[in-house]
Amino acid sequence: MIHYRYEQLDLVTWQQNLATLLGVEQRLNYFRLPEEIGNGIFYASPLLKGMSLLYINAAFHQDFIFDRQPGVDKGIMLYFNQVEIAREYRVISGDQSLVDHNKKRNTTFLGSTQFPWRISYDAGTHLRVVAIRFSEKLVKRAIHNDQYLQIQDYIQQNLANADKEQLTPELMKLLNEIYNTDISTIFGQLVLQNRALLLVEKYFHNFFIRWFPNSKNTRISKSDLERLGAIEELLTSESDNFPTIEKLSKMAMMSSTKLKKRFKEVYGMKLYEYFNHNRLQKAKNLLETGEASVKEAALEIGFANLSNFSKAFKKEFGFLPKQSKQAIEQHHLLS
Repeated sequence: MIHYRYEQLDLVTWQQNLATLLGVEQRLNYFRLPEEIGNGIFYASPLLKGMSLLYINAAFHQDFIFDRQPGVDKGIMLYFNQVEIAREYRVISGDQSLVDHNKKRNTTFLGSTQFPWRISYDAGTHLRVVAIRFSEKLVKRAIHNDQYLQIQDYIQQNLANADKEQLTPELMKLLNEIYNTDISTIFGQLVLQNRALLLVEKYFHNFFIRWFPNSKNTRISKSDLERLGAIEELLTSESDNFPTIEKLSKMAMMSSTKLKKRFKEVYGMKLYEYFNHNRLQKAKNLLETGEASVKEAALEIGFANLSNFSKAFKKEFGFLPKQSKQAIEQHHLLS
């Protein structure tokens, strides 16, 4: 078992200390896990002054515990987590705790570095994380004071927020681009840093719209946001037929022009683009788990033509449906 006890300083220092604990050397800001511990890459670098980036794409061969101690610095951590859970996912923070036995966990989490927490990953877990740490000075300098206070109110809830925010299709697209990039190269690291900054921008744009719709910095009303949420839920649940714009406009009580504009502002994608991403993601999940053949997955999400399905799938994920399991295995091994 690997037990990493630390205080959450900048992520470059965090990674250097982990490399020392594991007895590995870093090169070009990354290191690979030793075979006896797991397969995969840890990478960390500065992004801006007061802002650092961590990338993890690793499968663990041993139990792994990340044990953060309470810090004095009022830093903020933003996580984009994709976890394939071996047995269970466990987090303890003070008197709060979280246990998840689902096979997969795809969430975003905004939290404070001041809270202690202990995250346990069982052997067999595959962890993909993009995390960004912001210093208190940077946050205060970058946003309005009322927005800073709203963030502080939100992050004080700590683990109560752990399941509030799932990865949206817009964020998943950027993360897929990151994990399809070879970050052992200088060019791959530039792509990673660019996409990480885009993740930050898109996350906070939606954060204030979703959680503080009445803020003077938010242009979308709470009632409109609720109706857009109903549209989003419909597009997520429908997988074979895209609802007509007329139907969606009536449901949202908006003109088609306003609906299209507002939906893209909140969810970062056009209506059909959002619908199509979700159904293709459903097909990808069916293929990864072995629950369906390529033909069955295509029919399940409304594609009668396998050629059209393959083209749409490759455009979305960068590889053909028949290569799905092989591609996923390659991403896991990272060798």
